[in-house]
Amino acid sequence: MAHYKNGRPAANGDPVVGQTYGGSGVVYAGTIHSINPGQETCNATVAEACVGGVNQRPCVNVSDLYHAEDAFKAIDLALKESAAREPSLPIGATGGKPA
Repeated sequence: MAHYKNGRPAANGDPVVGQTYGGSGVVYAGTIHSINPGQETCNATVAEACVGGVNQRPCVNVSDLYHAEDAFKAIDLALKESAAREPSLPIGATGGKPA
């Protein structure tokens, strides 16, 4: 069975978040369309909504993806931790930095 980057088991139909191959930093979201069990690499196809229809991303490594639910939980936690470390500024304040 294929697993996401954080160890969660992957399944067809899961919403996912990933980055394009090669570390270009481009983030995409989609749905796992098919998984090829037993393969270590190129073990999934992700259907990604885009302008004009759906883009199929073949040869995706499930181990490079996050389930969308886990990605949102991580973002929420990071925002809460950041807010706890830094005092809030009033709306419109720039903290001494030019606007």
